[in-house]
Amino acid sequence: MTASSSFRISYRKTICATRILDHDGEPCLLVIKNGNATGVTIGRATGIFSFARKYFNNGTHQTSMEWAILPYDNKSGVFSVSGDSGSIIVDGRRRFGGLLTGGAEGGHGVQGK
Repeated sequence: MTASSSFRISYRKTICATRILDHDGEPCLLVIKNGNATGVTIGRATGIFSFARKYFNNGTHQTSMEWAILPYDNKSGVFSVSGDSGSIIVDGRRRFGGLLTGGAEGGHGVQGK
């Protein structure tokens, strides 16, 4: 998932002020997406962002910022699967968080393929 920088700043302020705790007692931000393959799912956004860079044969590259989103709980399954790409991720106040563009291999990570 690619996160917008404006949401990243807003996220840090929100996560510091939130009273929502995940099952490990860690503060989290609940996010929602409506995917073509999985429908509406709720996830726990982490404060973890990473940068990915893809290099092309013509010498150019593309850099994206990726955001870790975990399933809501141990019973809810993966946040997304193949076919959910293009879904918009929002928080509970309908603020845009990012656009879902891919996930972890095998369904063991944030999003399954």
